[in-house]
Amino acid sequence: MRFRSLLLSFVKKPSSKYKSYANNNELAVMPQDRLVRLEWDRRYLSVLGVENNQLYELRLRAPENVFLGEESDLRQVMDSFRVNRVAA
Repeated sequence: MRFRSLLLSFVKKPSSKYKSYANNNELAVMPQDRLVRLEWDRRYLSVLGVENNQLYELRLRAPENVFLGEESDLRQVMDSFRVNRVAA
């Protein structure tokens, strides 16, 4: 039973991809005067764990171009995440 609870106590959330766009002239009257550009492009990953009646979360954030090259290393970090029981 303990083995099953260990399996259920960790949840890997799928990665989320976020992009932020900004313009160079927010107060421009005409739309053509507002030039939109990509401000940042990131990937967010997280792992959830439950122990000691508390929820723990490991969050990883990486620029998309770094994520594409380092995904296996980031996934290895996610797989190594563990929470420990603390005697009160």
